[in-house]
Amino acid sequence: MRRLFPVLALLISVISQTLAITYTVHDLGLLPGAKTTWAHAINDRGEIVGWAEMPSGLRYPVYWSQDGQISRIGNLSGYNARGEGINSSGQIAGHASYGGFFFDPLAGVRQYSGGGCTAINDAGWHVGNRNRKASLWYPDGTFLELGSLPGHLYSMAYGINNEGVVVGESYTDYFLAKAFLWTSDRGMEDLHGLGGRWTYAYDINNKGQVVGRSRTTSYQYEDHACLWEADGSITDLSAISGQYTDHSGAQAINEWGTIVGQSSYVAAVWEADTHKLVKLPLLPGFTGGETIDINNRGMIVGYCSHYLSEPHYSHAALWVPMIRQIQIDIKPGESPNKVNLDSKGRLPVAILGTAEFDATSVDPATIRLAVAQPIRWHSEDVNADGLLDLMLHFQTSDLAISIVDTEVKLTGQTLAGEDIEGVDSIIPVHAGK
Repeated sequence: MRRLFPVLALLISVISQTLAITYTVHDLGLLPGAKTTWAHAINDRGEIVGWAEMPSGLRYPVYWSQDGQISRIGNLSGYNARGEGINSSGQIAGHASYGGFFFDPLAGVRQYSGGGCTAINDAGWHVGNRNRKASLWYPDGTFLELGSLPGHLYSMAYGINNEGVVVGESYTDYFLAKAFLWTSDRGMEDLHGLGGRWTYAYDINNKGQVVGRSRTTSYQYEDHACLWEADGSITDLSAISGQYTDHSGAQAINEWGTIVGQSSYVAAVWEADTHKLVKLPLLPGFTGGETIDINNRGMIVGYCSHYLSEPHYSHAALWVPMIRQIQIDIKPGESPNKVNLDSKGRLPVAILGTAEFDATSVDPATIRLAVAQPIRWHSEDVNADGLLDLMLHFQTSDLAISIVDTEVKLTGQTLAGEDIEGVDSIIPVHAGK
């Protein structure tokens, strides 16, 4: 079903130096004969969906495999056709000529009339609209119309989490929109925005955090990216300085709380917890872009485009976080680091805090040292530099170390999902030597 075409463009890497997490950006290339591609969604396996546009204006929903190969999704096409969502099983939801579609790798394509699909969860539940009303479809093809907010005529669903909670917009005949949250027990509720008359909700994670954009009261056309917490409170994620300082929008949020979207028509990411807004690098030769989705590995998809100059075309882009190199110290205070391979005791290892890295931000549950997991940990200033370090203890017998090894690597993640690794030298020995 997924016949793979060769990628016409080589992967191009550009490194952003402005982020605590460093990213490389890759050109996902074009479908043969196409002039434009967009990437709309990515699952945790790294599979991507979006669309390709031909010079005639006809579009094809497309799929990128984990190794970057692009192919059409079935024989679907249309002037508004696109792949919108992909779940952990590779099931896809999107738009085609006559409405929405649901693609299952085993069962093939099912099409719907009178609307389109925008997102899909891991159970295969997919949402969108049918006859201008937000709707929820189940994998067997049955559907549920979600209605609209009081006084509104129409609605559109944009996101669904694994709990079946749906977000989107409800609007009037004058297209004055309000963001909504729908649950099976409470129905559709107004999320409320930043005071303006247009508010949109685009994505929701399994923690109940919702992202989107809202007009403000200060200016009729001023959009600000925003975050709604599970308790209903809203945060104005604001906009970065640039040519267009009054426009930003948040498109997606992962389980770590990292948010992606655009600000001033520049691809952007809001870091988890701090909500610090930073620009992402663009593909060479492009002047703008937008990030549309992020998975739980921190991989981001979207597109790079020409907003302010000719020619007007876009290339689908993938931003990949690089692994942060950290400092570790095996058996702090000792040198050289002799490791007794016959020991039944514990091996102490410190992750050192620096001016650039907070060691207390590490998630100990993700740490591995030569495949071993730590059995206990605590924070202390190991090297008396005034910064807290993370002290870990490993059962020596759990370590996959041989007598010929000269160094050992520690890997893991921060609480924000950033990959980390550090290396220190060792001298393996046997008991009595």
